[in-house]
Amino acid sequence: MMKKTSVLTVITSIICIYAAANAEKGRPVVMLTGFWNPTGLMIAQFCTDASLNPGGWQGGNWENYGFDVYSFFPEPGTYTGLFEVDYQDTWEDFWKITDSLHPAAIISFGAARPASWEIENNARNLKTWQNDYEIPRQPTPAPPDSTVAVNYARHSTLPVQKIADAVNSQTTVKAVIDWNGNPQSFLCEYMAYLGMWYKAKHDSANDPFRCQAAGFIHVGDSLITLTQAKQAALVSIREVLKTLTVSDAPVSDVKTRDKISLVNYPNPSGSAMIIAFSLPAAQHITLTLYDIQGRKTGVILNGRLNSGKQHIEWKTGSAVSGVYLCRLETQKNGIICSKVTIVE
Repeated sequence: MMKKTSVLTVITSIICIYAAANAEKGRPVVMLTGFWNPTGLMIAQFCTDASLNPGGWQGGNWENYGFDVYSFFPEPGTYTGLFEVDYQDTWEDFWKITDSLHPAAIISFGAARPASWEIENNARNLKTWQNDYEIPRQPTPAPPDSTVAVNYARHSTLPVQKIADAVNSQTTVKAVIDWNGNPQSFLCEYMAYLGMWYKAKHDSANDPFRCQAAGFIHVGDSLITLTQAKQAALVSIREVLKTLTVSDAPVSDVKTRDKISLVNYPNPSGSAMIIAFSLPAAQHITLTLYDIQGRKTGVILNGRLNSGKQHIEWKTGSAVSGVYLCRLETQKNGIICSKVTIVE
């Protein structure tokens, strides 16, 4: 299994780079995941990893629905990297990414035979799963969700009928809904359950990180071409976006978020730097420094600040020369990042 230092630790830096570009626009996020061909390849245009998506990320305010779309999947063919065929890896990756993105919706995909485009309605909180490829071969914990009984079924909150109707009418792919079945008790069902569970954990309209929908779709890898899969995926994503409410996305006030900016000066800096930003409302903030590989190198500030302009003096101290990402996470106004260069 690929080491976390080479894959998972870059998630934060990847997300921060794109969050920095889009934070002032206040857009919420739709998260896509894939397992096995063709599911990763069909959503690659929404991936920020240049090695998996050489054409560049294309998820910014996708089709003007007001949402940024991000995709995450293992490297096709090798299934290393994010969401490896390993329960522990998938658990760690899923919670790390959702903690960073706070998705307003999660659409997960996985390959299966002989289904063509099978929209799963259920995912179960199983105690015993099919063995994965790494020791331990069962999830830890198992069952994953201690808040409900073993075999408890969570249900998709995607607009499943609208997705099926749209895929059937707009593509050559045959879409069906599996109302009473299960996604096969392997990594696909595990990912399906995590997404539906995350939605349930953030279901309240008062939750600042409310998730409005989550669900899973099986893609028939022997019955559908990559071109067909891409077409059906775009139709499915579009149908989900049509049902989402931008104002209910995981920011309390999208217009307020527009006012946040993050400035570091002098930049580059040798021994000390001023980190300046403005808060529209009093709230808890965390100011964290990451190296370019996404490893956290220190917490500059973690506490509650009043509204208004803030000027934080940070002494670079033992930080070695190089490029860093300064990440400002606010309780009410999302996340914004800026690049910091330190010189001796």
